[in-house]
Amino acid sequence: VCVRTFRAHQQIAYAAIWAPARPMCLASVAGDAMLHIQDLAVGDMPVQSIQAHQHEILTCDWNKYNDFQVVTGSVDKTIRTFDLRNLTGPVQVLHGHQLAVRRVKCHPHCDNQIVSASYDMSAKVWDTNMGQMINHFDHHTEFVLGLDISLFQENLIATAAWDRTVCVWNCTQGPPPPRPPGMGQPVPRPPA
Repeated sequence: VCVRTFRAHQQIAYAAIWAPARPMCLASVAGDAMLHIQDLAVGDMPVQSIQAHQHEILTCDWNKYNDFQVVTGSVDKTIRTFDLRNLTGPVQVLHGHQLAVRRVKCHPHCDNQIVSASYDMSAKVWDTNMGQMINHFDHHTEFVLGLDISLFQENLIATAAWDRTVCVWNCTQGPPPPRPPGMGQPVPRPPA
């Protein structure tokens, strides 16, 4: 049973994520380049909105240590951080991906780190205090679509890609060793 339907976005809605410290609040992003903050306790209209990018926004996440920080990733190849207490523009814009940013995650153990996955076949670790990339991972041979950070092992990251692989790596030690020859080739499917 659907509890509530929000219709604030004007194009495809790509992501919605609950606020970690506000039980009735969520952030959503879409092809209309908008970041909306919805509060189920308030009503059907967003309580806050901003055109966060000039192009489609594919992903967003909340900082688990800062109730007011939301991070977005867009087809414009940038990652942007926003402070909801002053939603006039981004606090920070991070550049480094060569294609669209498909997924962003705020590090659950480190308040100033963000990890991103992109169609440029890479994952990157960012330090928001320094405003720059601190590590990168170029192990995939196709678009990287999925990304998660372990809640149990502080720096363990998993990435998933169109190359049919899930790679697990420690973001402080760098990427795993290169794949053996032939591992990047498509696996033949058995006849139906």
